[in-house]
Amino acid sequence: MKISVDVPGKLYLAGEYAVVYGGWSVMVPTRKRVRVTAESSSSFMYASTTFNPFDPYTIDNMYVRDAIAVAHAYVSKQSLRPYALRVDSPLQLDGHPKLGFGSSGAVSVGVLDAVLRFHGHDADPLTLYKLAVLAQHKNHPYSSFGDVAVSAFNHAMVYRRFDLAVLKQGLRGTVRDIVGRPWSGLMITPFTMPDVPWTIVHTGDAADSQAMVKAVHAYRYTPAFFRFKARSDKLVEDYVRHPRRMMVVIRALHDNLMALQDITGVTLFTDAMKAIEKRLRTLPVAIKFSGAGGGDCVIIACQSASDKSHVTSALVEDYRVLDDFF
Repeated sequence: MKISVDVPGKLYLAGEYAVVYGGWSVMVPTRKRVRVTAESSSSFMYASTTFNPFDPYTIDNMYVRDAIAVAHAYVSKQSLRPYALRVDSPLQLDGHPKLGFGSSGAVSVGVLDAVLRFHGHDADPLTLYKLAVLAQHKNHPYSSFGDVAVSAFNHAMVYRRFDLAVLKQGLRGTVRDIVGRPWSGLMITPFTMPDVPWTIVHTGDAADSQAMVKAVHAYRYTPAFFRFKARSDKLVEDYVRHPRRMMVVIRALHDNLMALQDITGVTLFTDAMKAIEKRLRTLPVAIKFSGAGGGDCVIIACQSASDKSHVTSALVEDYRVLDDFF
């Protein structure tokens, strides 16, 4: 028996940082996908083109290890059958081990989906999302879990994270019990993307998203942060309700993130990001970083295909343009 699943990564368009504290966000799936395969075997085995091979019970990659553990708890040990697991991820490139497309979330969801399907469980997207959160929350206490939402549901969405009390107070009972309960506050709504040309550019720097969010976390109760979050939520609402104003809203989101940098002193906008903005200053485009900032990718919305071509020409010699990802 052989089961293969293909799971997308994610790209944040709006709502970064605010989403960690109950705010709204907009995310879309990547075209490129992580493939996870579970196949009948005489013993448990693991292989990957991305990570070093390892046995699933002495695993040193926490995403795969923890997803396997949660999947096994959901299936129940009595019904487990040995399988060979393989993970192949195009969300990472040579020379750029981290692009900021949520490869960890895609791997978690992909492993869960493949292992469950191998054992005869066809989990719905909400179940996969909750299971992936259970697999990741101990190692990612500052996560919005937006990446696993996009990977599990596989569509553009307006997203609000569940109330963290679900994890702090509600982890009683079996994995099936926890997944079966309502998770208060969680909102996942499909979103139709405006028909606008986009370009994604990797800055050449890899960001440590968890460290960035942790650094900003210290300012979460300040009046300035409350103003940042309220402004972010208002802009996400404008983004969703008035898609024709998208360019204006993206510029405003960029400025709001600049304000957050000033509030916290955390370097969200790197020198490479500033250089990209400077190079594009004469073009009619809107630019902001996607995710936690501090590296990884910037996204650029263009008014026309011609503008997008000009963006690519201006950047392709010095930066990795990733048009095939989105």
